Amino acid sequence: ITALNKEKDSVKNNMLSVILVVLFELEQDPNYEDIYKFYNGEKKQMIDKYYAEKANQMKNVKEEVNWETLAELKKVPDYWRRKYEKTPIKQYLFNWLVALLYVGAKYLPPRRNVYMTMKYFKEDPNKTTFNYFVDGKVKYFVFNDTKSGSGDKIVKLPKNSRILKVLEEYKRKYNNTQWFLLYPATDKPLTTDQMTKSVQDIFKVTGKNIGSTMLRKIFISTEFNDFEKMKGKEQKRRETLANKMGHTTMVQRLYYEKKGKK
Repeated sequence: ITALNKEKDSVKNNMLSVILVVLFELEQDPNYEDIYKFYNGEKKQMIDKYYAEKANQMKNVKEEVNWETLAELKKVPDYWRRKYEKTPIKQYLFNWLVALLYVGAKYLPPRRNVYMTMKYFKEDPNKTTFNYFVDGKVKYFVFNDTKSGSGDKIVKLPKNSRILKVLEEYKRKYNNTQWFLLYPATDKPLTTDQMTKSVQDIFKVTGKNIGSTMLRKIFISTEFNDFEKMKGKEQKRRETLANKMGHTTMVQRLYYEKKGKK
């Protein structure tokens, strides 16, 4: 076990699986109580160490190279607004809208590539198997992609929302279908590859290669980069943000939150 602790994560994770199997077998036999306590202690240490390391994880080389400040990313929607106002073509309006969906409002933090499968409805169909937008008297998103099984599934758009203004223009000019977004080059629903590339192309104006996952990492890391200012409210804020973004606080800390090189 001591030797394995020095190995790569994949080896250690396999060892943890072995320990869990051993514990299950030992738990059935009272004659091995001392051995059971030993392996149970080793299991707890390995898990605690893993979470401690992951909770303080540093950016990898690719993330360091492509990292951008949230303040700079928030300028991207206005970049595409200016492009569209100067040359009002479908591609620029699409880019403006997508940029707003990812970094245009604090009440709508960046989600996964969920907008490519989203549909419009005039009335809420009360479905739980897909994401949709209700274009009724009250405008709101319904996100059923929450991996935590809970979270803020309904996100209402204020009447003065920039997102709503651009969305209505996009819908009026270029999209008379039930699909929320259409790929500009084909006027058909986006594939996963098309959505991924679209987000990267839209934020490439920063000079960085940034997709939806990086946007989420930057957003979350920026939110929690100064614990001292939180004054004991860190956990509550983590729970609130995790609910808004459709994941658990554990996923938030272990996968999305990154720190720079020390």
